[in-house]
Amino acid sequence: MRSKLLVLGFLILNSCIDSSQNRTSFFDTEINYKEVSTEQTFIFDNIYRPQVIKVIGDKLLMSDNGGESAFHVLEIHPDNSITYLKGIGRTGRGLGEFTRLMDFIDADSIIYVYDGAQLKLVGYDLDLNTLPDEEISLNTLGMASSFYSLTPDKFLAVGLFFDDRFQTYDSAGEISGQFGEIIPINESFTKRDNVLAWRSFGAVDPAGDLVYLFSANANRIEMYSSEGELLKTIKGKENPIPEMDLNESGWPVDNGGVMAYEGLDSDNKYLYGFYSGMKRSSFKEGGGDLFEQMSLNKIHKLDWDLNLVEAFELDHVPTNFVVDGNGGVYTLSPTEEGTVIRYVEI
Repeated sequence: MRSKLLVLGFLILNSCIDSSQNRTSFFDTEINYKEVSTEQTFIFDNIYRPQVIKVIGDKLLMSDNGGESAFHVLEIHPDNSITYLKGIGRTGRGLGEFTRLMDFIDADSIIYVYDGAQLKLVGYDLDLNTLPDEEISLNTLGMASSFYSLTPDKFLAVGLFFDDRFQTYDSAGEISGQFGEIIPINESFTKRDNVLAWRSFGAVDPAGDLVYLFSANANRIEMYSSEGELLKTIKGKENPIPEMDLNESGWPVDNGGVMAYEGLDSDNKYLYGFYSGMKRSSFKEGGGDLFEQMSLNKIHKLDWDLNLVEAFELDHVPTNFVVDGNGGVYTLSPTEEGTVIRYVEI
């Protein structure tokens, strides 16, 4: 009798696991996108090739690749308008110079600027004045793309690492933890190839206990503990892992897959994923504006348990976006006339 009960329990458990794994995700349903319109538009002809954009307090920070300044500081006003304050730094490898500015990190009383080429975090006060004693050289394995301050003595980075999905560092810039499995997707892929295929955008919950990875090349979102335990996965039945193969030069390229997330941000309540959902094959051979073809104008708003709360479709196709923490979004669109920043309420 006992053995029959054990078998029955095993079958019930497996049934529950299979049911959970096969449950339909929002990737497999028709999403009702709410169309939202631009509220305000601003043009800055002194910002040339912006890439990274971040809201910290009442400041909007923006990198500039090729401009006179390495990054720019704009002030956010109560009516959500923005005005230019100053440019900081320049391209180079000397003091106050940056080679590849990749992120801005809010560490309470300090704002760190992350240079991915020089592998350093450079500290500024909240008015963006340099703090000469707050510079951290990083001893890392791979290339971090985004950084988060968990405590004054602990940082977390998401990026392209050879053996893991994210890493933690101490205040001296030394690795203190390596977490997250890189799933092999092709038997001919090297570690490098798998890393590039699993390129993801990261976020951390306000308490610093949970880490979220939104895939760029698959309909897939993962939630980890900050100690590396995989807690939850949301994936589509179509393209749940990157669909990629090696080209003639030996680099991983699209093999009929989807363009998924190309950005991620969060506030105290929600995660916001910058989503396309287009098959890469539908636009890679086409002409015209690449971002327009990508239909990269959708934002998925999810709670911390990865439930889709709302979905929005912008009235324009930006290159990047950032949330302001007050129900609004600033989007970024470089043009020949200068950088266009739009404000949208969502």
